[in-house]
Amino acid sequence: MVKKGFMSTVAALGLVLTLTLGLMASPVMAAEDTASGSFQVGNVAPTITSVEVIPAAGGSAVTSMTPRTAYKAKIVVNDANTVNDTAQVRVAIVFDSADSDPATDPGETGNTQTLACLKWVKSTDTWSISPIGGTPATTWSITSGNCTKPSDMTLTTGTWEFYFTVGKVATEGIGGAGNAGWDLFGEVNDEGTPVEMWDDRDLAMEWYGEVTVNTGSIDWGSVSPGMDFAEGDPSEEAGINITYLANGDYDEKVGASQNWTSASGNATLNTTASPSTCEFSLKADDTTTLTSAVNVTASPTYVPIDDTGTQTDDDGEDATTNSLWLKLGTPFTDATYTGTIYYQVANG
Repeated sequence: MVKKGFMSTVAALGLVLTLTLGLMASPVMAAEDTASGSFQVGNVAPTITSVEVIPAAGGSAVTSMTPRTAYKAKIVVNDANTVNDTAQVRVAIVFDSADSDPATDPGETGNTQTLACLKWVKSTDTWSISPIGGTPATTWSITSGNCTKPSDMTLTTGTWEFYFTVGKVATEGIGGAGNAGWDLFGEVNDEGTPVEMWDDRDLAMEWYGEVTVNTGSIDWGSVSPGMDFAEGDPSEEAGINITYLANGDYDEKVGASQNWTSASGNATLNTTASPSTCEFSLKADDTTTLTSAVNVTASPTYVPIDDTGTQTDDDGEDATTNSLWLKLGTPFTDATYTGTIYYQVANG
């Protein structure tokens, strides 16, 4: 009995050992292969966040502009493909005479009175403006060295700023709803279909004018005390040439210094055409017709000689038929008197 039990135990242990050794000897196997994968990111059209004019030194958008003053036209662009995708950026500053809010592309050919077109081109990294040069000349200009593009073109948002100077005869407009003013147009092209946006509208343009007296000296020569106004010599000095420039309606005005000096004393301007001792009076007109002339006032007061002037181009408008008439009181000290005659252009 004892011997039989021992043999059974040995047989059972042998079976367990055999099974365990069999499991440890089985190999673990793995295999792999590859397949190519790809996807294409398509071009997404850019968008324009805003187009506005800001001061040249930076800051918030302006509501009015002044000729011969520098500003920046600022356009903010978004592109999911990054702004490095941008091929061209354009901003136009457009005169809207009837506040009709134009909706079509104004084009790239500017006009010295009504349209300035600003453009940046990536392929040449150049900044330009139209109009520029030409006949008549234009005083719109761009300063490329002060223009800026995004400093990091790998971002999805970028800002371009065009540094420009408004031309002298950019048309006057009071701006605001229902009035003549200037609107802003922006366009961005990433080599696909251009994206356009009209933004800040109804900007005012301040009145601007210049006057140049081309006749440097007006000399009546030798005249006599008691001389009255009369057409022709010796009272009249005709053919005085003056150039007026304005970006809107303007008045032509005249004035004179009150005291004209000499080595023997002063002669005083009498503004009522009734000069007495050592006094003189002047009449002025933009024609040679004495009957339409006005009494010249003492500066800094000016009197109109023509109130029908309209907007000029950058070359201005020459008025070559201006006349001045001289009247003297009596008695009058014998001497040569000198003074100043002022011609003024004013908002009409």
